[in-house]
Amino acid sequence: MAATTGMPCVVSCHMVTVDGAWDIESLSNLLSHVAIPHIMNIKPPETFDGLDVCTWRWNPTSTFATNSAYQWLLDRNWDDENKNWDFIWKLQIPQRIRFFLWLALLMACS
Repeated sequence: MAATTGMPCVVSCHMVTVDGAWDIESLSNLLSHVAIPHIMNIKPPETFDGLDVCTWRWNPTSTFATNSAYQWLLDRNWDDENKNWDFIWKLQIPQRIRFFLWLALLMACS
């Protein structure tokens, strides 16, 4: 969300030219010169790409369900001797961030 307007920030209309290429001038106004070559190596978004949506790949409906998360956990090789688990679950941070760190530790993010 754009901080001042409350409207969604649409990258394609602000940083992509009408012919679908990155607008280097607009990028230069927002980013450091070091970041621009990296951005230029990424395919610009297209207007018909649609909105981002969250999905849960371990459920046929792609929606999160506790039972699918539980089943996924049962299917994993669990190493209860790994001290990283204790470290992650004892962090005083929001649960969703702990869960993300845990998935990252399992290399299960995709």
